[in-house]
Amino acid sequence: MKHYIYNLLLALALLFIPIKASMIMVMVLVALDFLFGVWASKKRGDKISSTGFKRTVVKILVYEVCVMLAYLVESYLTQDFLPATKIATSFVALTELKSILENLEDIAGMPILRVLIDKLSQQDMAATLVEGYNPMVGPQDAPGSIVELTPIPSPIPEPPKAP
Repeated sequence: MKHYIYNLLLALALLFIPIKASMIMVMVLVALDFLFGVWASKKRGDKISSTGFKRTVVKILVYEVCVMLAYLVESYLTQDFLPATKIATSFVALTELKSILENLEDIAGMPILRVLIDKLSQQDMAATLVEGYNPMVGPQDAPGSIVELTPIPSPIPEPPKAP
């Protein structure tokens, strides 16, 4: 009996080898969400119990089964017409990344994404205010110099002109 169970588990493992990276990524994102969630709850002063850990284990199992089922649908029902595995993995990843970002905001005490966008916008504005800065001009062209544009020859031959 042990031999049959071992063979069944081995067959299942071999069946899902092509999505190993997706499954590992889902597990890592859920683990990161758990770690940042514990850190954020300590920062807020919330009580940490085993219920949160149990929810994380259930979440890992549900997400992994979801990705596996999507792979089976993609492989055997839609014949790679619908990238179900990528869709399911992306949905899980975006959900977990949003949760991680929320936990980081609780830890930092400020909206991280908004601050990052504002900083990038300020740097872009500051760079455009620098005298002579033009992101479309290469480093070999000095500000104020005239840049000659030469047409790029087309690889497609032109049709003959009618007389």
